[in-house]
Parts: sequence; C-alpha cells; structure tokens
Amino acid sequence: MLYPITGGSVQGVGGISGRVLPGGFDNYCQGSNGIGSMDARYALQLDDGAVLLVHNRGFLHFSTEGAALEAAGVWPIPAELYHCRCQPEIRTGAGRYQWVNHQLFVGTVHYPLAERVEIAIYRLA
Repeated sequence: MLYPITGGSVQGVGGISGRVLPGGFDNYCQGSNGIGSMDARYALQLDDGAVLLVHNRGFLHFSTEGAALEAAGVWPIPAELYHCRCQPEIRTGAGRYQWVNHQLFVGTVHYPLAERVEIAIYRLA
C-alpha cells in the first residue's frame, strides 16, 4: 500500500515547531506473518523556514485481535493491540539543524485514527 502524506504538524524540545509538507508517502508492506514494514519519506518545514528531510523506516505488528480489527477495517485500533516502532533518518542542509545529520533516532508510532499518525521521536545519546 502506498499512503500519501498530506500534511501535519511537528513540535519538539526547545520550542521547535513546524509543519509536515504535503507530497510525502509511506510505502507499507504487510507480510504474511502479520508484521508490516513501513518506509516513509517526507519533509518538515520548521517555523524558521528550515527544511528537514525524513526517511522513516519501521515495523507494525498487530496482536491477533488487532489484526482481526484491521482486516475488518475497524479504526481506531486500541494501542494495546499493536506494536509499532520506527527508526527515522533526518537530514538537512540548514546550518542551525545540521546536528541531526549525525544522530541516531528511534520512535514510537500511534494511529489514533485511520487518517492520522502520531510519531514520537527520540535521539539516542
């Protein structure tokens, strides 16, 4: 499945905020073992004009009950019925944020609605 990324917002520590630019996508492949892999590419434009490019890969694993709800098209699926983690790679040429080019990040993904994704990203020290 190819899911378009049409927009959104971003908030971070230190007052970082901005928006998810439309035009990105998430190429999601559901395996026969019940584990899906995501490969998303999108851009963030921060309030100061800086643009960050994100390549976010991860996996989604539903419990048996969660898989049944997903197959039936039932959303939202309670968070306790799935496990979704990601490893975003963030790149930029904007001087102030170039530190992201040399960091490792991990994240958790939550689907509160079928058309909405919430991602919490953490920098590994």
